[in-house]
Amino acid sequence: MKVFITSLNSKYIHSNLAIRYLYKYSLQISDADISIEDFTINQRKDFIIKKIIMSKPDIVAFSIYIWNYAMTVEIIKSIKKINPNIKIIVGGPEVSYDSKDVLKRVPSIDYVIFGEGEIPFQNLIKAIKNDEKGIYLPGVAYAENEEIVMGPKSPLMSIDSLIFPYDLPFDKTKLMYYESSRGCPYNCSYCISSTIKGVRYKSLDLVKKDLQLFLDQEVKIVKFIDRTFNIDKKRSLEIIKYMIDNDNGLTTFHLELSPNLIDNDWIELLKDVRKDLVQFEVGIQSVHENVIKAVNRNIYFDKIKVTLKELIDLQNIHIHLDLIAGLPYEGLKEFMESFDEVYALKADHFQLGFLKLLKGSQIRREQDKYGYVYDSEPPYEIFSNDFLSYCDLIYLKDIEELLENYYNSHHFETTIEYVVEMFDSPSDFYDDFSKFWNKRKLFEQKHKLIDLFIFLYQFLEEKEELNLSLIKELMKLDYHRKSRYKETEFFGRLDIDIPRHEIHEMIKDEKFILEKMPQFKNHSAKEIIKSIQIMSFGYNVFEKSYQKIKTIGYFDYKNDKFGIIGVDEQNE
Repeated sequence: MKVFITSLNSKYIHSNLAIRYLYKYSLQISDADISIEDFTINQRKDFIIKKIIMSKPDIVAFSIYIWNYAMTVEIIKSIKKINPNIKIIVGGPEVSYDSKDVLKRVPSIDYVIFGEGEIPFQNLIKAIKNDEKGIYLPGVAYAENEEIVMGPKSPLMSIDSLIFPYDLPFDKTKLMYYESSRGCPYNCSYCISSTIKGVRYKSLDLVKKDLQLFLDQEVKIVKFIDRTFNIDKKRSLEIIKYMIDNDNGLTTFHLELSPNLIDNDWIELLKDVRKDLVQFEVGIQSVHENVIKAVNRNIYFDKIKVTLKELIDLQNIHIHLDLIAGLPYEGLKEFMESFDEVYALKADHFQLGFLKLLKGSQIRREQDKYGYVYDSEPPYEIFSNDFLSYCDLIYLKDIEELLENYYNSHHFETTIEYVVEMFDSPSDFYDDFSKFWNKRKLFEQKHKLIDLFIFLYQFLEEKEELNLSLIKELMKLDYHRKSRYKETEFFGRLDIDIPRHEIHEMIKDEKFILEKMPQFKNHSAKEIIKSIQIMSFGYNVFEKSYQKIKTIGYFDYKNDKFGIIGVDEQNE
């Protein structure tokens, strides 16, 4: 019997953890031929169907989420039309909550796994293989004679008993997902993690053993899917300390933290860690206490912002903060107050998200209480509620796009920081800029990076008392710090007034290298020239005083650094 296990990821870089667990447990079944493959929602449907059908499976199993539900159902229906004898098994958060309805809506699905799937899936494969009749298994639902058979709820597993899901050698092109715990201690009304009460932890010895495998294999990114990594302070700090003590200089660990549990012990431990050893995702959601209470959270912004700012100011950890638009009692005015407060923290990534009324969540059950109108299809995003109109949400979508283009992209770091300070608040800048974009219908199409710079400059040209010559130099710094100088009509030619042979002489001078580019100590001039770009500016854009003085600087693309080579003694 052949079993094909798969899922449609949102991006190629992702690797689905759930199907890897199913694969490992299926391998324990004797005389079963088990295969596994990741697809993405960006691939052609006919390509995915062909790959599955040509493997000649008896069973195909899909892990289903809000982002892949529609496409997966289309594929399932096609597979059944091509070969009705293939058994289709589905599981995952988008189908396990309402298994009966799924089986009624999509008759092409033969079985739904609900709850934790490893053991139920293994037992179901055995039962199908043995051609058992009248299957009644924990965690398994199916239709028979127009009736839905629902097995009992499957008992929760000991997380220590989980089989390690990855095979060696690891695929280093992929982001590796990992869990050291299951469950969430909180009861946020918009989340489905709270539907399973309590937290189960993997033993520290096993966690350290697993982490060492990732470190030894030099995996680029390991993303913990623990809902609240730092709920147990002593345990979480010990895991972080293991990462520090065994750092391979390459691997980054991504963790989701509860901000109210970050204290001075965390700051002290992390202040000297290698840049990008760890990155943290921290949910703020709102700065307003009545909003937070309405969704059953106990994370209050006034109590966490000082410590959170200290963590961000370490500047060696990538910090991802987020808000959710559409929570109860937060109208547009209140949301933009949250926006300004969180923006002021200057995190590396600031995500503006939109509420989704997920199956099984408390807030979906309370939809009438707050007047929610939402999309009936995945991802169930809201259209309006009693506090935000549809037009308000469309407006915030525009703000989100500008935030992604101009803040989260990091292509405008110096320019945006300077420009936003010229406005009364961050929200004032993004509000005014969004009106400019709408007036010119810029939201209706995609744009090249250089065009984004031009649009920003054209917007600022309409303002009074702005130093446009400095702003353009800051833009030049931002545009070329990521890639070597390419002549553009907007920025013009590269002209540094230093003959090429003089640049080579400078680079050969050991004293000059130690003073200006110490990262290139003991490197040949040829290696250095390949790694850097030297440029001139009319202002000292490398220091925040932004003095109007001709400055020669360099970009080190190899080490992601920049610095000053020389400054004219006379002001321009």
